[in-house]
Amino acid sequence: MLRDSSIGERRYLDCLPERFASPGGAGNHIRLRHFSTADGLLSDQVYFLGLDHTAHLWTGTDRGAATWDGHNWHYFTQANGLVWNDCNADGFAVDGSDGSIWIGTSAGLSHYRPQAEWQQPPPAPVVLTSVSLGNAAVTGRQSVSVPYEQNSLSAGFSALIFGDPLAVEFRYRMLGLSNEWRKTTLREVQFAGIPPGSYTLQIEARTSAGSANTPATFQFTIRQPWWSTWAFRILAFVLLAGVGGAAWRFRSLRDARIRRTLEAAVAERTRQLAEERDRANEASRLTRISHRGSSKKPLLMA
Repeated sequence: MLRDSSIGERRYLDCLPERFASPGGAGNHIRLRHFSTADGLLSDQVYFLGLDHTAHLWTGTDRGAATWDGHNWHYFTQANGLVWNDCNADGFAVDGSDGSIWIGTSAGLSHYRPQAEWQQPPPAPVVLTSVSLGNAAVTGRQSVSVPYEQNSLSAGFSALIFGDPLAVEFRYRMLGLSNEWRKTTLREVQFAGIPPGSYTLQIEARTSAGSANTPATFQFTIRQPWWSTWAFRILAFVLLAGVGGAAWRFRSLRDARIRRTLEAAVAERTRQLAEERDRANEASRLTRISHRGSSKKPLLMA
């Protein structure tokens, strides 16, 4: 709990302990909450703190003043009337007569008379100002299907709100890739190397009071590349099977041709050997006959 105290002309804040049961069931603890630009502060350089008559906390930074009502931040900058964004150290005072706020800056003094209640700002509608898939502009189309070569997305957007632009923040997500919202201070998001599939880009604007609008959406599909489609896979299988079958048939025919050539060579050699054997047998037979004829001639006496 925060308590506003005064010593002379200076103001300060005390953090008082809150009693609560720890998960272990024993002990008193001080509950602290930390605030930075990630939690809505205009800047992490804080020059003053103070409480107004409604116990709302006021902060002064080098980028303007802000007040915390216990739930949301409300901002005061040059865009909505502050004389200068750079606040002075201890440049905060509450007028006890009417509860108005005095804020000192490096360019002068601003006087603010708060209303009885904060008005909830209306939701900030978001419009897509430009959308491109690959090199093709598709702005104004709600559902697009593009080839795999156009697998990058660039989207520009803006919020239709008349007021302090610092009071509006954007966040986005790409359903199909991630369900997590991401904050951005830019007015454009880009995605590269998106895999094939169907996606929905959602962009939402939130005001300082936390009110959010219906997100602007863009649906698109990245088609499968030709080399990963089922038609190509079937065709590739058929071609590979055909090539494999042709290779097997060619090898079979080659083996058969080589086998026939070898068989013919063996047969020819066998024939030659048979002829040589027959000639050798015939020569041997004639030699035996010649020897028998020579042995039957009579011997002549001298």
